[in-house]
Amino acid sequence: MKKFWNLMLVAFIALGATACEDFENPFDKGNGTKGESFSFIAEIDTTRADVVANGEGWQTVWTGDDKLSVVADGATYIFVNSADALTRFTSTDEGAAAIADAKNVVISTYHENAGVVDSDAGKRGLSLSNVYESFPADRKVSLSIQSAFFRYSSDDEVTLQSDIAIFSGVNDSKTTEANITLPAGKDIWVPFAVRADSIALAAVIGTEAVLTVEALEIEKGMIYNLGELKATEKPEEIKPEHKIYVRQYKNNWSTLYLYSWDDTQTYTDLWPGVTHTEIETINGYDYFVWTMPTAATDKDINIIINKGEGGEGNQTADFNLGVLSKDYYVLLNGTELSIIEDCCYPEPATTWALAGDFNDWGNTVMATTETPNLFVAKAVELTSGKKVKVKDATTWDVNFGGGITNLEPNKWMTLDANGADIAIAKSGVYDVYFQYASESKLYLVEADGDYTTATEQNANGTLVPDEPENPGEDPENPDQPENPGDEFVSVASEWALLGNFSSWADTMMMTTPDANVVVLEGVALNAGEGFLVRKPSTDWADKYGAGDANYIKTNHYIVTVNNGADMSVETSGVYDVYFNYSNCNLYVVEVGADYTTATLQTVNGEEPKQEEPEVTDKVVYLKPSSNWKESNARFAIYVWGAAPGEQWVSMTDCGDGTYEAFLPEGYDYGCNIIFCRMNPGTSANNWNNKWNQTADLKTPTDGNNMYTVTEGTWDNGGGSWSKK
Repeated sequence: MKKFWNLMLVAFIALGATACEDFENPFDKGNGTKGESFSFIAEIDTTRADVVANGEGWQTVWTGDDKLSVVADGATYIFVNSADALTRFTSTDEGAAAIADAKNVVISTYHENAGVVDSDAGKRGLSLSNVYESFPADRKVSLSIQSAFFRYSSDDEVTLQSDIAIFSGVNDSKTTEANITLPAGKDIWVPFAVRADSIALAAVIGTEAVLTVEALEIEKGMIYNLGELKATEKPEEIKPEHKIYVRQYKNNWSTLYLYSWDDTQTYTDLWPGVTHTEIETINGYDYFVWTMPTAATDKDINIIINKGEGGEGNQTADFNLGVLSKDYYVLLNGTELSIIEDCCYPEPATTWALAGDFNDWGNTVMATTETPNLFVAKAVELTSGKKVKVKDATTWDVNFGGGITNLEPNKWMTLDANGADIAIAKSGVYDVYFQYASESKLYLVEADGDYTTATEQNANGTLVPDEPENPGEDPENPDQPENPGDEFVSVASEWALLGNFSSWADTMMMTTPDANVVVLEGVALNAGEGFLVRKPSTDWADKYGAGDANYIKTNHYIVTVNNGADMSVETSGVYDVYFNYSNCNLYVVEVGADYTTATLQTVNGEEPKQEEPEVTDKVVYLKPSSNWKESNARFAIYVWGAAPGEQWVSMTDCGDGTYEAFLPEGYDYGCNIIFCRMNPGTSANNWNNKWNQTADLKTPTDGNNMYTVTEGTWDNGGGSWSKK
């Protein structure tokens, strides 16, 4: 008896159901599709092969370009639709005869446009293919199709995610996967088969699940309409604008520029950036304001604030603002930036003090008042001609003085950061008020007076000297007046003393009865700390400093020279300093002493001993130029701006042409620093012993820790940072 095998194949066949223009979701099994099954029957005789699906002619499936590929014993024959019945496929007599005589036959769908023996995607399904051994010409072969179809429309690519593997064919492929990527399109048909009765299914576009079902019961031949798969339409994201507010603390830059960037781009114009768009007053404080572009929103932003001018001191270092997801309030303190945490107090907390001749330039702490940022020192006894300033009680780095002098009673004046000492016009007991603001003010009010009634003084006041105790005559000898009737009145001269004691702010010297001689009384000078005499009106053209002698001894004088080096005293103390601008003699005498009795000093006094400060483990290196190494020069660093105050540290020879120093306690990378070429005949580090210096620098925070001086340069000649 002849044998044949009716082999069952889990495969796919295109379904010719007419596409529905609109269909329900999810999984509408309507439109007459439920319960239909499909079978493939090939009827073989000597002239043709017939194909019947479920006994019906699925003419919408087997279109005119569909063909069957039959491989008979290794030879391929193509069967095409017959002219009179699209459900029947014919071939040449030779082809039919070959199939009739063949022992092994493979039947597949064939599509010319694909160029392969396979089906196309969509409704046409996968290849219908199997091998039949000992193929009998007088028998029918029935192939039972265990497949169903997904049907959908989508403007986007869709991923079907299943809890079990799905046999599917998309784009002429045969895959067995739990996740199937499906193309976008209108009315797409996807054949599939599973070896299960139920699956969990999700349709995903991007990361959004646009359709889910926990248990889909699968039946052979079903059409599962997924519907129109569409992701949620997301509204166009409109990023908010954020602002940067900058409040000035110590400096008074009239125009500020903002330069900003992140790792990918800049958000302002090319250097120096853009100017502020407005000035906004918040809690009584003026803020410079920039509205940032939306492209910077949510980016990690770095900024530099600058004056739009070149040179040191005209810009801050790089400052990481943070992620621009809000408005930022920033404090500009000199060239340092910091975040303002509380807009009610947009600066570092400061205890203010009144300092002057009346307290030997110590701290008389000023009390707070009910008015914000208004402070007062009550019942202070002040003497005509004596000086005062307002300062941070912890340091002289922050202090306020005047552009005018001789402040009169019941008057107020504007103050300047690091301004000159302010002389009191008339002796009395006063309440001294300090108003800290963008335009700070000093009020001199008679004790228990109302400061709000004071009037502005915008020019030098009139100095009213104290009356002599016995004006006119000596009671014991009326014919010999002890105090001649015409008393000399001291006024501010055009000369100033400035130095470390005044944070290098000009302190005006007063005239004396002696022609061409001016004096600054009661000035506290520290050994080794520099000072100079100059005429501010001519800037530095009339500047006088040490000539052949320095480290001035008490009750001695030296002959200064124009553009001379910084001078210093040998012993720390409080002195009267006289300057004779006709012969350039400078006198340092005890307070109240007669300067004319001072002794000429022609050689240096004893250099003050200097202890090296405690240091950290943070090292900086100097690679001096060949000319800087001449004359056996030694080297030192000078740092300033941190809480410990200015510090000097000697550098040591590394033996490889470089020198090293460790930053002192309280200092870190990013601090202000100057590298100095020092006189090898001295041991103390100060400006008196300095030969040459770099410009004002900042130690980098990016790991570059060695500064190389440009060859052939001397002072402020330039150089570059690198890593050692």
